[in-house]
Formats: sequence, structure tokens, C-alpha cells
Amino acid sequence: MVNTHKIENAYFRLIVSESGGAVSNLVYLPKNFDVLRQSSDLSFAGESGLFPMLPMVNRIRGNSFVWRNRKIRLPLHKYNDNFFIHGDGWLNSWHSENVSDNKKIILTSTSCIESVCSYSAMLCYTLESNRLSITLKIKNDGNEAFPFGAGFHPFFTTMSNSKLSFKADGIWLEDKNNLPTDFMHQIPESFKFEDLKNIPDIWINNGYKLADGCNLFLEHANGININVKSPCHYLQVYKPQGDSSFICLEPQSQYVDAHNSSTFESLTILEPNQVMEIKMEIIVTEKL
Repeated sequence: MVNTHKIENAYFRLIVSESGGAVSNLVYLPKNFDVLRQSSDLSFAGESGLFPMLPMVNRIRGNSFVWRNRKIRLPLHKYNDNFFIHGDGWLNSWHSENVSDNKKIILTSTSCIESVCSYSAMLCYTLESNRLSITLKIKNDGNEAFPFGAGFHPFFTTMSNSKLSFKADGIWLEDKNNLPTDFMHQIPESFKFEDLKNIPDIWINNGYKLADGCNLFLEHANGININVKSPCHYLQVYKPQGDSSFICLEPQSQYVDAHNSSTFESLTILEPNQVMEIKMEIIVTEKL
């Protein structure tokens, strides 16, 4: 049986699973609206409404990289045949440290990835009025420095004619292996959301660079507006082909496959016992 934890206020009911540290349910109570996809399997974060990505995000080309003259080969898991996709934080068990005053859920987890890295993590979900704040901290438990990355993978509910807007400074399109092509400042019109527009009924799986951090706006036909904020300068947007019931708007500390860049740009190099932190906020309002 999977342990879950629930907190609630006048605006939200939040249920978090210890399996993957994932959000199983986030309901905006005034309109009984699922802000995030409702979990279909409490034991598997991949079917949840949101899960953390650590100690790296998405895919790494060749499932390997060279770090300080050492070839790092990543393991595989049963959910992908080619990549250690999204790291292992979403596959691990998390443990409750605190559920306080119906406002906050704190979970912790540890991991030792053989011949790669060791880390401990803290995940905090906080409700305050119409805002859900999420903080993820990662500590390097290894004996050597290591390049870490992290992110959040939410599945936002979409409706017919849901609209999206955010400003970006450039884009990484994807290749046939779902890996990024070269960075482009010129964003193709289909994937440009500078002005609020309907989410197109096409496959989307691209990375964006945002110099000022994430400030995203998702508007639904039922009058519910969602503002997603994060200091992270990288965003992955994923939506299946066609009229999907969700869109993933994923703030990340790193761009995809940064481990294979010559400078490790965007990765956070942690010495032993050093800590990195990322944050995300989901703010829900109603259009009058």
C-alpha cells in the first residue's frame, strides 16, 4: 500500500504520494477543478499530476557523458529502453518528515546510483491561499564533485480552447530520439507563445531558454487562470499529438543533455555536502 498525505485550505486540496514524491491530486475547490492531472496509479509517479526530476532531467545522449576524464555510464530502468529518463527521484520512495498545520508536506529521499553519484533530497509542498509552492533541495552525499540538475514535471489539465503564453529567448527543437537539436534564437511560429494563444493540436516536446525565469500563463475556457512561476531559466514543454487533456510545463535548472556540453553550462556542480535548490509556484485565479 502506498502512503499518501493530504492538506487542504479554502482553495486547494492537495494529495501527495510517497511513491516518487508525486502529486496525486491538486483540486481547485471553488470550482472542483483538477489543476493537475489526477493520478491513475498511486504507485507510479509517471501517471501522477506532478513529479520531481533529479539528479538530472529528461534524457542524456548515449545515456552517458564524460565528467573530469571519467566516462559516466547511466543505468537503465524498466520505463525506458534507452535512457535513464528524468533520473531516479521519481522512481524512489520518499518519506514524510512533516505535515504541519494543514499547510505543508515535507518529504525526504536518498539515492546511491552506482558509479554515478549519491545524493539526499528534500521536497516541500506548501499551500498558502491560492498558491501552491514547491521547493526541491538536493545535497551531494558523494565523495567527489558532481554536476547535478533538477526540475519539476507537472501535467496541467487542459480543456478545449485552453490558451498558453510565456516569453522565451530561444528554443531547442527535438530530433528523432527526443534529444535537443542545436539552440535557435528564432522560435518557429507553431512553438511560439509570446502572445496568449490556443495550444495547437500538434506534438510538442521542446526546450526553451528564459533569461528572466519562468512566468507562464495558462487560461481555461471555464474562467480559471493559472500562473506558473519559477526562477529556473529552462523550460521543457511536452504535449502529445492531437487534442490532449494535459500539457507539461516543466521548469528545469538545466537544459536537456547539458551533461554533454563542453562547459557543463546550466548544470550545478556540487562539492561533497553542498546543496542546490529549485522552486516552483502554481497560482490559481478566476476570471470575473
